[in-house]
Amino acid sequence: NFFTFLSASLLALVLCSCKTATTPPVTEAPKNPYEAVEKKIARIQADFEIPALQVRVLERGDAKFNFSRGVRAIHQPTELQPRDRFHLGPASSAITAVLVAQLIDLKLMDWNTPLRSLLPKDTPIHLQHKDTTLEMILSQKAGFADVQSLQGKKLWPQLYNMSTGAARARLAKAILAAPPHFKPGTKSEASLAAFVVLGWILEEKTNFSWEDLAKNKIFLHLNMNDCGFGPVANAKAPAPDQPWGHISDKDGNLVAVKPGPQADFPAALHPASGLSCSLDDWAKFLEMISQGFYRESTFLREETFTRLLSNIEDSPFTYGAFLRYDRSWASGSALVLSGFNKMNDSFAAIAPSREYTIIVLTNSGSKKA
Repeated sequence: NFFTFLSASLLALVLCSCKTATTPPVTEAPKNPYEAVEKKIARIQADFEIPALQVRVLERGDAKFNFSRGVRAIHQPTELQPRDRFHLGPASSAITAVLVAQLIDLKLMDWNTPLRSLLPKDTPIHLQHKDTTLEMILSQKAGFADVQSLQGKKLWPQLYNMSTGAARARLAKAILAAPPHFKPGTKSEASLAAFVVLGWILEEKTNFSWEDLAKNKIFLHLNMNDCGFGPVANAKAPAPDQPWGHISDKDGNLVAVKPGPQADFPAALHPASGLSCSLDDWAKFLEMISQGFYRESTFLREETFTRLLSNIEDSPFTYGAFLRYDRSWASGSALVLSGFNKMNDSFAAIAPSREYTIIVLTNSGSKKA
């Protein structure tokens, strides 16, 4: 009858449970999902002659994949170390954008503040910039002239022989006095000059150097202790103590650039291109940006974060120096930040919807890299 059937079924279940408990099935250890990726990256590094390469994948702030291999300089025996600092090139612009956003939060300036109101009264400003605003500079719509073309290309080499503060003020004033190469406000175009000007504005508004602002207002709060500015290596070290940058010669051969002034852009450009950080510390800044995208960070006001990471009209540009695209792998928006100073290259992609960040750092500016 039914109860006999039920009793027999329960007995069978108990016996099966006991057997399972005493003789567990043999299972294979879970495979590393990144194993194939690691081999592929190692092959890419070898095939394309990249001296040092670091790659990290973060999921919800935790490092799920790390790759760190190579040498600090070719033809040198010193191997790359996990906490070495890499030059991040124009990725420095994102630091400058966040510093400006902090002053907006403090109501020391506004998105719509006209350029002339942000600068000393005696600053020579080209007539076509009479309506240029802070928002237009952050959105890289000011049309500022190329930094290396100013004053018949004569200013650029002079910047190497000046103090950082004097060189930055001189360069910013030259940018502002030069005619824009397109009508301000008509389009967004990547501009080192825009962030040099912003860096000088920050200095004028706070009476602190851009470097001190970056250290005290960002690095200190995010525990970014392995960051600096300009060439990362010490020229007096008996062997490379940090990664050297690399370029290609006329024959396409990779050449290490010795530490020194010519190993980077002039220090006047630090707000646009001059930051160096260890992978661990750069990841902290990018994680803060990722959290801010979904209003999970108190580093800036919610409305400031939202605007900083918003697309500018229908372009991929944002006010925060990132590019923003819709991508299927990101399950929505992807924030992309790349930096290239002809001797080093960096790349970061953040997928906020998946709480997923990819970081790539190299010490080569060659076409192969």
